[in-house]
Amino acid sequence: MNGLESYSPLAQSKCDYYRQKIAEHTPPVTESDELIVRTYQRFLIRDRSLQYNLELVKMIEKMHMSITTDNFGMPDSFSNNSDALDLNEFKALLDENSE
Repeated sequence: MNGLESYSPLAQSKCDYYRQKIAEHTPPVTESDELIVRTYQRFLIRDRSLQYNLELVKMIEKMHMSITTDNFGMPDSFSNNSDALDLNEFKALLDENSE
């Protein structure tokens, strides 16, 4: 995650820069200003999307790290649940529903 984590502050500073440039050229006076505003808006959308995806990756990694597994590869929270169906019950329910 080191590469992704170092990207996050960089992406934030880029987004701030794009917002500043958009503000400088708004309202657009010339065609060049319009082009600059549209270009920076695209960059802003792209980088915010990348930043959002980075946050999702971090959340998924935290979830994977928080789940501990027992000897059978099942999370402890699943194996200790007394209300959980065993495999045979589950197969029987599937067979009943498929008929």
